[in-house]
Amino acid sequence: WIKAGAIKQHRPKGCAPPHLQGGNLPRAGAATPMSALWPHQTRSLLATEDGWERGMRAQILRIPTGGGKTITAMEVIRRALAKRQRVMFLVHRDNLVRQAIRAAEGRGLACGVIKAGFPEDRSEPFQVASVQTLSRRAV
Repeated sequence: WIKAGAIKQHRPKGCAPPHLQGGNLPRAGAATPMSALWPHQTRSLLATEDGWERGMRAQILRIPTGGGKTITAMEVIRRALAKRQRVMFLVHRDNLVRQAIRAAEGRGLACGVIKAGFPEDRSEPFQVASVQTLSRRAV
């Protein structure tokens, strides 16, 4: 397991990462360049890659609420897809399925969705899946 460590989310008033400075707020799910990740997101990404290099295939990325887990995960996923790996992003709430799809699309990542009410396309190497739907369907 990889633990990003105790991450403080103190942001002084008016402080924003480079891509949000100047009041230009992107729409939800808009593309965020790697250089625009917060330092704790970059550390988490690098720790995950280090774990892979050391043979740790199953890892947990833990970031506090509001810390940008989905954005960080999309960068991890982008890098895995670049290495022609398959990825399944599991979530437990409907709104998180939609958030993950928006984040993926905003970064140019095509994904299939395994969730009731969504068309299913398992041909994509990247799948966003609802835990509840997976538990009810044969995968």
